[in-house]
This record gives sequence, C-alpha cells and structure tokens, in this order.
Amino acid sequence: MKRFVLFAILVAAVIVVVLVSTLAGGRPQLPPPSSPPPAPVTLDAAPGDVKAFVIALINDKTRSLPMPFDQMSPHSFGDASFPPDYQIAAASKQDPALEAYTRIAAANRANDIYLFDSLLKNWESEYQLNGRPLLFHCNFILRLAPAGNGATELSVLEYQPQVNRGSRFVILGKEGPGTYDDIVNVPPTNKDRSVLLDFIASEWKKSRGR
Repeated sequence: MKRFVLFAILVAAVIVVVLVSTLAGGRPQLPPPSSPPPAPVTLDAAPGDVKAFVIALINDKTRSLPMPFDQMSPHSFGDASFPPDYQIAAASKQDPALEAYTRIAAANRANDIYLFDSLLKNWESEYQLNGRPLLFHCNFILRLAPAGNGATELSVLEYQPQVNRGSRFVILGKEGPGTYDDIVNVPPTNKDRSVLLDFIASEWKKSRGR
C-alpha cells in the first residue's frame, strides 16, 4: 500500500512539474534576427501604377520568383482576403511598425497589397535554435505610400510571423495530453522582406529598360 501511495505521489509530482512548465512556457528565448531591417525603396511612378505592376509581377508564375513569394497570391486593400484592422492589431504585439500601420487612414492604404500563402508552407527562417534554422511562416503586407513628385515609397511588413520550434509534450493540448508542434509567434524577420524589395525594384528597372 505504501509503495502504491509513493508511486501515486511521484506520478502526481511529475504531472505538476510538466503542467507548470507548460503553463509558464519554460522554453529558452530565441535570439532576435541579426540582419538589419530593410529600408523602403522609391519607385518613379504613382502608387496606383506600382500596385498594378506588383500584382502582375507576383501573379506571373512564368517568372522565377524568389521563395517564398512564388507560392503567394496578391490581394488589394479592401478585398475580403486582406486582414481587417482588428486582426492586424492583434498580431502586432511584437511589431510596433505593424501596430502603427493600423492607425493609417483606410483611404491612405487604398493601394496596399497583401501577399497570402493559402498553402501555409514553411521555410527556413533567420531564427535558430541550437544552431539550426527553425521553420518559419508569415504573410506580407506591401505598403505603397506617395513619396512626392509622383513617386511611390514601397515598404514591407510581416503579418503573423511564427516559427516551429520542434515538438513538445503538452498536457492541456487541443486533443488532450500529447506531443504537439511548438508553434510560437515571433517579432518580424528582415531577410525575406529585403529579398522582396530588391526583387521588385530590380524588375521595375527592367520594365523601364534600365
């Protein structure tokens, strides 16, 4: 009987430790990306013209688009697929630039574009754990703002950036105790946004015969 009681106490203690660890999120913090945030690029055309160019560019699957943008579809601001402000605000807790975006008047965002990956494919990110890159996913918001003299300032925001840290045992999982993918929200990365801006700027110059 005493052995049974001791065993039960031991099992209960293990469960409590795992539960506390789960609830407290007892995981090492991920170091932030080391690359610098990308600077906006300026294109010599009005936002409406740049918008039409970018949408045609992303939709042209005969081109060799860089990963992960080859799997994404563009959606104009105001489309049903463009996330509403309350969802953007909820996703902006680790991104002041995204939070500030929600305060821009809707009329001043009319030419913005949302790049959406309906297949939810992951790719290797700048975030690493134990020396290995973690799988990453996000969608993107392209901000097209007037830059004066008929030009456009183009910048890129990440929407809902997440990494998969691997798997972990969770007591209060969706389907009960078990092993689940350890998906966590993270601050935005930089390299993918830089790649996208460089690609658009390069294709824009080619379209102008430069």
